[in-house]
Amino acid sequence: MADQIATRLRDKGFTFTVENDVYPDAGHGFFAAHDSSDPWFAALYQRLMTPAAYPEMGGTADGNAAAQRDSWSKTLSFLHAHM
Repeated sequence: MADQIATRLRDKGFTFTVENDVYPDAGHGFFAAHDSSDPWFAALYQRLMTPAAYPEMGGTADGNAAAQRDSWSKTLSFLHAHM
């Protein structure tokens, strides 16, 4: 669905930057915006974003963790560049 949204934005002349990264084996809510070195966030992530906790969110524990690691720095870079 993210690909469809990005395509529609481009087709409709959306003038702002659109970045759409797709992570194999990541679910719908891999909870990008946190610092995994922070114990509080790490515990929250472990509790909320494991497939066993919310199977309807999809993904695998490894896929979600990989997406989280990669997306956090990209999120910060995007915000820094565009805000």
